[in-house]
Amino acid sequence: MGTRAHTVPKFYLHGFVAPETEGSRDPFVWIGSLTTGEIARRSPKNISIARGLYDGRGGFAEPDATIEAHLAKIESAASVAIRKFAATKIGEGDPIPPEITRFLAWQAARTPGWMELVQQWADEPPFDPEHEVVEPPPQGFEKIRNRMRPMCLEDPDTGANWQSNAPNVSRRPEHRRSP
Repeated sequence: MGTRAHTVPKFYLHGFVAPETEGSRDPFVWIGSLTTGEIARRSPKNISIARGLYDGRGGFAEPDATIEAHLAKIESAASVAIRKFAATKIGEGDPIPPEITRFLAWQAARTPGWMELVQQWADEPPFDPEHEVVEPPPQGFEKIRNRMRPMCLEDPDTGANWQSNAPNVSRRPEHRRSP
């Protein structure tokens, strides 16, 4: 089972706690269901939870980097920027800081609804292939993987080259063929 991850950060949810519970040990947020119409009182720490959402490396170059740590940096910068931006009078101050827009972009991209929509687009393209304007592939394209292609490999240490017409060329020197 994966770790508990908030799809909406706790710092952001805390901005919506009921005024009478701000600063208390048990703050709560009023949550309403658009489907059932039910309104319930919930703790920010128990809202928008998805297990394992940010587990794993996430494609970072550094081996120790995680999505959770990356999002923590973005959320920390956004938390400060949102407080500062919210404290300015309307019409005064600078445009929306990049820390807020970066946070909003990541927030949109990491919500389960958006991820489901992107997955749906990947699974079922939102176009009709019969009426698409793209040029069709050339005849025989479906057999492209079936043909033999010569390969040339070079040993970076010695500069020696090996050529092969075999579909799978081994990297082990004893299996290579010199020209």
